[in-house]
Amino acid sequence: MDFILTDPHYLCRYKSRTGQTIANDDRDGWLQPAFAEMDRVLKPGSLCLSFYGWNAADKFIGAWREAGFRMVGHVVFTKRYASSSRFVQSKHEMAYLLAKGDPARPLQPISGR
Repeated sequence: MDFILTDPHYLCRYKSRTGQTIANDDRDGWLQPAFAEMDRVLKPGSLCLSFYGWNAADKFIGAWREAGFRMVGHVVFTKRYASSSRFVQSKHEMAYLLAKGDPARPLQPISGR
């Protein structure tokens, strides 16, 4: 594969406004094996863009590093609405750009926001 875009469970015990949940969103045992498999199928010099849950960033970063990925960028996607509000209104989603090996830099870098 040349590129992977993934939006995995955020490990945040998600519950929608209508009460829907995501099965196994409270378990992280799948995280490292899933990224190890992504690393296996990616061509050397390729990229993976992975969304992640900010409250479990350490688990995601650990799984990426253990699989062999290197973090080469961070992207924030803003939203018009707050998906949650506790101490702050969450009006964004975040993703890390992960490299396998040493991919060529683009002629025009991607905007990080």
